[in-house]
Amino acid sequence: MIMRLLSLLFMFINLSLTINNCNYDECARCTAGLCDRCKEGSHKDRAYLYCYKCRKGCHTCTTELFCTSCQDGYFLDYVSTTSQICSVCPSNCETCSNLTNCFICKEGFYLHTNQCISCENNCKSCTNSYNCLRCSRGFKLVDGVCLPCFKIGCVNDCQDGMYYNTTTQTCRSCLNECLTCNTEYECTSCNTFYALYNSKCVLCNQIIPGCITCSNITTCLSCDVHYRLLDNNTCSVCPMKYQTNGVDTCSNMDYPRNCQSGYVDPYDLCDKNCSDNCHTCNYNNTTLCLSCKIGYYYDKSSSTCHACTTNCDFCSSTSCLRCSENFILHSGVCIPCSEHRGCSKCNNNE
Repeated sequence: MIMRLLSLLFMFINLSLTINNCNYDECARCTAGLCDRCKEGSHKDRAYLYCYKCRKGCHTCTTELFCTSCQDGYFLDYVSTTSQICSVCPSNCETCSNLTNCFICKEGFYLHTNQCISCENNCKSCTNSYNCLRCSRGFKLVDGVCLPCFKIGCVNDCQDGMYYNTTTQTCRSCLNECLTCNTEYECTSCNTFYALYNSKCVLCNQIIPGCITCSNITTCLSCDVHYRLLDNNTCSVCPMKYQTNGVDTCSNMDYPRNCQSGYVDPYDLCDKNCSDNCHTCNYNNTTLCLSCKIGYYYDKSSSTCHACTTNCDFCSSTSCLRCSENFILHSGVCIPCSEHRGCSKCNNNE
């Protein structure tokens, strides 16, 4: 009776001393401060107080000497009724049941009659000695055989903008300006705004001044604003008197839209002066106005422009329609703002 009480007391003391055993890394679950389940790959000690890792190669175990399953590359090796360990598979086996029976082979080997046999030279993965699936660096797979790239030239099977890197055996990105390429620095075709020159993609405007898009280094397809496309597929600066606004360029030889005020005939480079006071005029007869400058009105009968009254910007033949800034329309006449009801400044005839 006394021995039994001493045994219980000793167990209680042990439990008190191990109240924090759940802090151990190998404990998966604890109850009332005690570990009641170990993590996978661990086992409890004989007193069921602590969790310890299984020995090397064991995936699960019940004791330090008795493995119940093994990690990849190991197999269960029965020793005795109280001892079962995990032994290493042959070096070329990924998984096996014993030293002579492989299930899965490592890279570079294939399975033949439960043994792992090496693939042919330069082959990284194969199904047998004559059928390679993937080659080593610097080799290309051709009909199940690995041939050296320096002899056959590896085919680029990558999408546009990518090239096949023979060293890494992966598709790598071309430079941004390249549409297709053989290597990182050897372009074979270019993206928009670029032309191919000595295996490089060069901006069109760097080889043809004023050019935006081009098909090659000598043929421009479209020019920048302030330039016009010539018959020889180059770009020429717009004439000084040609109007450009970012939308219409001097390539659009449309009369009279793009000439500056007072000039006409885009077919003659806007060099013909309209008559004084004309905003636009007939390019066959520059004395015939089509529209007038500010401060003048159009006389349809004579196709000429006549001056409005003083300080009037827009008018008809009989009255002012809109006054200049700081003037206000009063009874058909433009008077200073200061003379109208104490106004010192006015706009829009108000």
